[in-house]
Amino acid sequence: MIGLAQVPEGITKEVAREMMTKMVTLQVMDKTLYTSQRQGRISFYMTSDGEEGTMIGSAAGLDDKDTV
Repeated sequence: MIGLAQVPEGITKEVAREMMTKMVTLQVMDKTLYTSQRQGRISFYMTSDGEEGTMIGSAAGLDDKDTV
């Protein structure tokens, strides 16, 4: 677990809770879409198992003015 001294500036409890919620949502979405792919209902899907923090954490650093 990360100690308070290691939490980046601007990451409040609310922001951390929102990020965690999005990571869990991504895991559920991955499982659903992977199952659909295995059943032949969609043609291709690649999961992001273990990479949720990379995507959510990177996106959390962006704001509305950033060009993506």
